[in-house]
Order: sequence, then C-alpha cells, then structure tokens
Amino acid sequence: MSNESKRHAQYRSLVNNRERDLLWSPSVITFLTVGVVAVVLGLQGVAEAQPDPAAYFPLTVGNRWVYEASEGTSTEEWEVIREEEDAFVIQITADSLSTASFEEEFRPTPGGIERLTRSDINVDNRPQPAINRKFQPQPQAEPKGDAGPAFVLKRPLRIGTVWENGDGRYEITALGQAVTVPAGTFEDCVEVMHWSRGGKVIVISLYAPGVGVVQRDETFPLLEGSGNLNPNERQNLVLQLKEWTVH
Repeated sequence: MSNESKRHAQYRSLVNNRERDLLWSPSVITFLTVGVVAVVLGLQGVAEAQPDPAAYFPLTVGNRWVYEASEGTSTEEWEVIREEEDAFVIQITADSLSTASFEEEFRPTPGGIERLTRSDINVDNRPQPAINRKFQPQPQAEPKGDAGPAFVLKRPLRIGTVWENGDGRYEITALGQAVTVPAGTFEDCVEVMHWSRGGKVIVISLYAPGVGVVQRDETFPLLEGSGNLNPNERQNLVLQLKEWTVH
C-alpha cells in the first residue's frame, strides 16, 4: 500500500472514530433520551385527553332550552337566569302557559358539572312540572356532608364512568351518539343513565357538545287514580329539545 493510501486510510479511521465518539457522547445521549421521553409523554397526553364536561352543558346567563314531550303538547323550559358566585341558577318552568317553576343551581368544576343541593329548598313543597304530572317523585335524602359533589356530568367522559349522588347512581353508557329531535339532528352526544334510589325511576339523558341536554327519556311507576304509585306498571316520557339559545 502506498504512503498516500495509508494516509487516506488513517484519515478515514480517525473520522469514523470521531463520529462514533460524537454519536455516543453524553450530551447526544441526553438529547436523544429527552426527545424520546417528550414524544412518549406527548402521545400519552393525547391518549388521555378527554372532552370537557362544560362543553356538553354550557352555562352562561341567557342560555335557554325548550323541550316538548314526544306525546302531547306539553313543554318544559330551562333558562339560566343569573350567576351566583361560581354557580349558575337555572329556572325550570313546567309549561310556557304555566307559572309553576323552580330553580336549580349548577356549577362547572374541573371534575365535571355539579348540581348544588340547597338545604333551604323543601323538595316535597317544590312545584313539579306539569309535563311530569303522572310522576310523583319520591323524597330523596340529601347527600351527607362527606358524600362529595353531586355531579350530573363527570370526568372522565368515557364509557363506564360511574358515580353516586344522593339521588341515585349515574353512569356514562355511550359516546358518539346521534339523535334527531324537533330542534334538529345532534351528533357526538354523551349518554348518561341515572337510576334513582330504589331503582323506581330511570332517566337516560343525551348531552350534545355546545348545546346541552337534547333528549331525556324517563321511566317511572304509574301513578294511579288513588294517588299511589304502582311499581308493577311503568310509564315512559321522552322530552326532546324543541328550541335552544346558547351564548
């Protein structure tokens, strides 16, 4: 081998050794490690990202929802009438031609949408919507002080999320639901089932993103002429969104 060839071979060997040393230097290894960790955490963050419950129950003063029964002409109106501290007060009116109404308070939190329980409200004396005149609610015990928030919609928004309130058990039973009601067709709905204490009442609610509750399907015992509930006979009422305004 000529001297020139030897010098060329030595030069290539030196370059290869320097490239190898640079590739496996601590700084390069640290950079690659940080990069891999960042990618993994980024993918994990995407996988764990969940929709915000507040998007499925928008609470702003002036928001309004009108529902009608699938049978009959009765309606029920919900309207956010004011904000108190960090909660929003919704006035629920039994019928557009009725003065019977009551108020509920809801609060958006990082964990979901809470329904506030107010000890100064007597559920037994609260006027019931005329649209539900066949349904006589059973008195429900207020949640104990350590029972935690009373959620109507709770994180994470995924099938199988279950929680207990003072009025019974809730579970997210479906995602990506589509439903057609008088107000139109709504997609990507979250379905929540509610079983009352004792299982006498079952309510299935569909929440549409950017809108709120678009359908509520209620099953309850028959109220007989004597005023007593017949647990062996069931009634069904479906309330569907007729019109809505969300700011």
